[in-house]
Amino acid sequence: MTKVTSRARQLRLDYQAKLGRNVTIEEVAAATGIARPTISRLELNQTERIDFETIKKLCRFYGVEVGALLTIEEEEQPINKRMPALVAVY
Repeated sequence: MTKVTSRARQLRLDYQAKLGRNVTIEEVAAATGIARPTISRLELNQTERIDFETIKKLCRFYGVEVGALLTIEEEEQPINKRMPALVAVY
C-alpha cells in the first residue's frame, strides 16, 4: 500500500536552522495565511488530504518544490499478507 507523507515539520526545522532562530507554527501560519491547526496536522501527518492552495503556499514560503514537501512511501506489508495462502491437496 502506498502512503503520502508530509515533510512540513522537517522543512520548518530546516528553515529555522537556515535563519538561525526559532520559527514557530504560528509564524508560518501568519506568513502563509494557513490556519495553525492545519499546519500542525500536516507536521504530525494527521491529515488525509491537502488543498492545492495550501501546498502552493507552503512551497512558496519554504522555497521548495512539491516533492520536498510531500513524499510517497510504500508501506511494508506483513509477511503473512505477502505470501499466498497454502492450499492442502489430498
